[in-house]
Amino acid sequence: MQNSRFKIDKREMAIGRDLDADLVLDDGLASRRHSLLVYANFDRHREMPDCRLFDENSTNGTYVNDERVGIEGAWLTDRDRIRIGHTTFGFFVKDEEELDLDAELEKLATRDDLTGLFNRATFYRRLATEFERAQHAREHLSVFLLSVDRFKSVAETYGQLGSESLLKQISDLLKKQRRSSDTLARLGGGKFACLLRKTNEEGARVLAERVRGILSENCCAYQGNAIRITSSVGVASLLPGINTPELLLDRADLALYEAKKKGGNLTVVNYVGGE
Repeated sequence: MQNSRFKIDKREMAIGRDLDADLVLDDGLASRRHSLLVYANFDRHREMPDCRLFDENSTNGTYVNDERVGIEGAWLTDRDRIRIGHTTFGFFVKDEEELDLDAELEKLATRDDLTGLFNRATFYRRLATEFERAQHAREHLSVFLLSVDRFKSVAETYGQLGSESLLKQISDLLKKQRRSSDTLARLGGGKFACLLRKTNEEGARVLAERVRGILSENCCAYQGNAIRITSSVGVASLLPGINTPELLLDRADLALYEAKKKGGNLTVVNYVGGE
């Protein structure tokens, strides 16, 4: 749900963890029916939106611009900030053209130009958010880093256009294996990262190993040449002692380095050093 956009196009919208809500929140601090957004003049499009947000007797409250919503509700104006648990929304009054422009600018800011995957900065932001959420909810969280083996040699052999073509093909293979809840990003060069929500060590190992196997089994192609690509994968999970998102990523990087040191085309899980 992160970085998602929702259009208010009905008179009432229920917000909460309940699967029947109009806006479903995957947030442990949200009540099943947390808030109600009332758009009184939704059918009169030429008027300024007349919207009010009500708290539905939630456990942790509904906040607009850091002020708790009382029993009378809160009138919403352009650029108000709404907070429900760990989830934050912005309320914006915009026409369709402005919304389309916003979507294009967001894509440019968050996506890798070549592959269309999330970029490094977006991945780091999501890692920090998901780490905090997993710790609070006491849920599993894992990450794997994947690096194309001998990518520098491949780039030197086939040039910039060839290496870009290969990266696009590799990205397409990775996208097909991604679950809807995963955050897949290109960190740069031939290095990729995938953040796995609610996934323990064994689940992450199985997924990472499947991805590694699929890459090694599917030849990429460039100018009539079949190119076999292998990869090294490092996996880390949120285990006792890992108390920052940076440490989780460092653990995955350490496992990735170990996989490369052992010759590549290998997945290493939660490596902490030593023999």
